[in-house]
Amino acid sequence: MVTGGSGSHDPAPHTHPGRTPLGPGRELAYPREVTHAGFVPVDEGELFYVRDGSGPAVVLAHGAPILDHRQWDGQVEALSERHTVVRYDLRGYGRSSVPTERAYRHCDDLAALITGLGFDGAVVGGESFGAMVAIDATLAYPGLVDALILDATVPLTGWDWVEELPVAPALRLARTEDLDTITGAFVNLPLFEAARERPNALQALETMAADYGGWHFNHSDPADWAAERAVDRLGEISVPTLVVIGGRDVLDVRLIAKRLANEIPNSSKVVLATAGHIPEMEDPQAFNAAVLEFLDNV
Repeated sequence: MVTGGSGSHDPAPHTHPGRTPLGPGRELAYPREVTHAGFVPVDEGELFYVRDGSGPAVVLAHGAPILDHRQWDGQVEALSERHTVVRYDLRGYGRSSVPTERAYRHCDDLAALITGLGFDGAVVGGESFGAMVAIDATLAYPGLVDALILDATVPLTGWDWVEELPVAPALRLARTEDLDTITGAFVNLPLFEAARERPNALQALETMAADYGGWHFNHSDPADWAAERAVDRLGEISVPTLVVIGGRDVLDVRLIAKRLANEIPNSSKVVLATAGHIPEMEDPQAFNAAVLEFLDNV
């Protein structure tokens, strides 16, 4: 059961031809009962979040475009024993507001979430796109991020790609195909090969893909980055940083992880050999063990 916060309400549903939006009247499936769920206001919108546990805050940002806060379901039980775990939907995803025509920054949204929930600071973690959001927030709000967990980071702004953008083949379908075809193509990308071999990970991935409303496929997202070339500013990140990478992830993501670990001064790197692009879903036990060890030393 998901309970709303004081004054919370469902945001305007996302729309895309052929797909019922995730909005009023839709129930999100959770593997366990959550402590609290609600909304935090941001500039011209609001963010949906789920909060569990007590203790120092750990805020987790999901990947894009077919994922949402449920990507982190497998971490909640382990991490919430000694921490307050906050998972949230980025603007344009899940139950959070869709963007307006006005420019915005995900790092500002993340800062508003942390302060709006009453935290002076938080350990911030992100997977894939969410990891870049975490890096951007650290560079824009260095006093608000206590530590970083960077899981399969991609993109890294300013990165020179060795191969094609990993999601490009699926994105090209957005010009001509229906939403089910597009999201199906995302699930079948090489990025998610390891996930497709694991029934639990595949089921969770397919569930989130089926719930994705498709806003980004028929709108131009006006989001900006605070750090247009974060690749050149990694040395400015002074907080303890855990870099997690799957041994079976695609080449550029593995190279980005190597760059992060080499250039962020107070960083450590963990390679989960059998995992691909979503280690927290593909090998949650090993991922959780690495994160808990990191948190114990922050």
